[in-house]
Amino acid sequence: MNWGEFKTTFRTYLLVDSQRKGRGIQNYINQLARASLIDLQRHVPELKTTDIIAYSTATGVKEWLNTVQFAVGDMVVRRKREEDLDYQIAYGNTKFGAPVYQAVSRQPTASEAETGTTAYLTDPPAVGSDPLTDTSRWVLVNVLSDTNDGAQEGSYNQTNSKITSARIRRYPTAANSLKNSLYRAIHIYDWEARYPLLDGTTRVQGVAFGNDGFVLAPKLAEDEKLLIHTEGESQFNELSGATEKYFGTTEKDAEYVLFDHPEAKAVAEYVKAHLAREVDKDLNMYKSHLTQYQKERQQIYRERRDYKLADIADPRPQSSSSGTSVGAMRIS
Repeated sequence: MNWGEFKTTFRTYLLVDSQRKGRGIQNYINQLARASLIDLQRHVPELKTTDIIAYSTATGVKEWLNTVQFAVGDMVVRRKREEDLDYQIAYGNTKFGAPVYQAVSRQPTASEAETGTTAYLTDPPAVGSDPLTDTSRWVLVNVLSDTNDGAQEGSYNQTNSKITSARIRRYPTAANSLKNSLYRAIHIYDWEARYPLLDGTTRVQGVAFGNDGFVLAPKLAEDEKLLIHTEGESQFNELSGATEKYFGTTEKDAEYVLFDHPEAKAVAEYVKAHLAREVDKDLNMYKSHLTQYQKERQQIYRERRDYKLADIADPRPQSSSSGTSVGAMRIS
């Protein structure tokens, strides 16, 4: 089931409540639906998403400076600065974890599109174009950059998720003559114990995660990738300006979700319960719907424990280079 189908299904279970009128009622229904989905994930672990986020190493990653002209394809590290107040609020204030951005081509003008000219593909970003604000010319990429201390650092800001393991994948290239990829687990150090990593004194390769990034040592080879396995909750609150992508638009409707009809029915009971309490002031109906929600949540827990979906249990999910979600697992 995709997100659009799920929204339609849970609204169907709401019956007349789906068409309730009043100031802020529909937004309140959406917020209640989001709260119930988060609650279901916290009580039913099988509903949480499992991600594999891949980081690679690259040569030529540069420090971003507002006086340098960068070309399309250039990758830069955007360091934190004291004057970047919004950036500090969003990404924290740790030394490591500076994200890497890559310059991309601009969109063609109407005349360029009409004439078929391709000059816009190599038109560089303007001098001073900031990756933090100029999202039309810069995209965030999962590439590690060198630290001043001799290790590598990466940006990691996955909220509402936990890291279950970290592995290194060495993949076949013409230089190493491998026929199959080789995998090895690496040690995860506490952030407070990151200094041996920076000094290169650890006996095994390891990684340490801070509040918005991580450090890795020894460095990755050119034919290696860092794979971070995470498990987390979907919050369904991604914003595009002032618009919510999940409830306010159809932008996310094609996205695959793990929820099905039982979850949609449970969400509807949760929404009905809070509408009865906050809007209708009917505590008896509130207790009735909330009790029903709790019963359905228990049933979902039992069924998900006994009958896992095939795509959740599949150890070899399909993947794409763009990190497309396939089943319950995403590979970036």
